[in-house]
Amino acid sequence: MKKSVVLTLCLVLIVKIPEASSDISDPTGQVSRTPAKPIGKYSPQKVIGWVSQPTTYGTLPIAEEFRQGMIQATWSSWYGPGFQGRKTASGEIFNMYDISTAHPSLPLGTTLRIRNPANDRLIEAKVTDRGPYFEGRGLDLSYGAALELGIVEEGVAWLEYKIIKLPK
Repeated sequence: MKKSVVLTLCLVLIVKIPEASSDISDPTGQVSRTPAKPIGKYSPQKVIGWVSQPTTYGTLPIAEEFRQGMIQATWSSWYGPGFQGRKTASGEIFNMYDISTAHPSLPLGTTLRIRNPANDRLIEAKVTDRGPYFEGRGLDLSYGAALELGIVEEGVAWLEYKIIKLPK
């Protein structure tokens, strides 16, 4: 009994952070198919080529460092029914069937290319809202975006995203 508990604890403590591919528009990129699990307060979010700092939403780059071409991989979820027709942080009315996303700190209006490495589906979405408000998650997709990426049933998935365009 004690051996199985110790073995289970050891397995829980060993976590591998997957590498994001260098170009998420290339579905042949070398991306881990077994993403890490969030541990405690911070996400195992990997920022490629940028300094990161912990925040209450996970490990995210400092706002001044966001720039076009930046690639990240993070746990992501979706939202919709309870927010349909409400104003988003950008002032737009939320339509859960549209392709949009929420991010805790990217500038509103930023366009992202989001890829699900588990099935190689790819979308482009605009950041229109703030969130997610769950520890260890970096993106909150509209229902329409989650449907396109094939994560509705799972609810939460490891996704890659690349900043395509920052607002002026």
